Amino acid sequence: REREKMERERKCGEEHTERTLHQGFFFSLLACGYRSPMGLASASDDLPEELIPIRIVLDQEGYRVREQFTWNLNDSTVTPAAFAAGMVQDLELPFSFHSMITAAINSQIKEYVDATETMSRVSKRILIQLEIVVGRSLYVDQFAWDTQEELNSPELFARQTCAELGLGKEYEVSIAFAIREQLLNECKNAVMDDKGDPYQLQLRNVRDAIRMSGVDQWGPGLYALTDSELDKREQEEVC
Repeated sequence: REREKMERERKCGEEHTERTLHQGFFFSLLACGYRSPMGLASASDDLPEELIPIRIVLDQEGYRVREQFTWNLNDSTVTPAAFAAGMVQDLELPFSFHSMITAAINSQIKEYVDATETMSRVSKRILIQLEIVVGRSLYVDQFAWDTQEELNSPELFARQTCAELGLGKEYEVSIAFAIREQLLNECKNAVMDDKGDPYQLQLRNVRDAIRMSGVDQWGPGLYALTDSELDKREQEEVC
């Protein structure tokens, strides 16, 4: 009986792996942090995550593709080409999109690697401003982010914020992505001085732990959008 049980588990595992690779689950698993099937370990499993915000914006052949996700630079189990293949299959896009998606991912990975050195020298406190649309709701917030604090994590910040405000998973993912994207953009857009160092565009020093003025500008807010506001934002995105 034990042998029969092991045989059933083996067949179940093989069927699960086949479904993962061939029945449309591939892209969804990748977006959630795909790892080797059947619990197989890889050399990259021992490395810490180094997440890169990736944004895919394509308007080709009558298709309008808008996708965003974080890419773990230290995960070697999935290549940009393999990810693009899963995305094309999952979204039922023409095969010509495969090369465009692959190129977009590779380009943004290169930009991140090039900005890594600047990241360690950029201003210690960066102003993060969030405007995130989910469905018909607009989430806004702004806060200062200390880039030199190793314990700061966009994912942990987003998870805690959404837990406190009772927001869903879609907000958590979008908030973490937006923070990482703005931190990266700050590094890429850093103005270099004549010594090759970025100017330190510091925020004002914090004198009090609690803000006594302008409090309404430094807290999260959730607002319902009208049809006209939604249309305006979509038009701005296209432009």
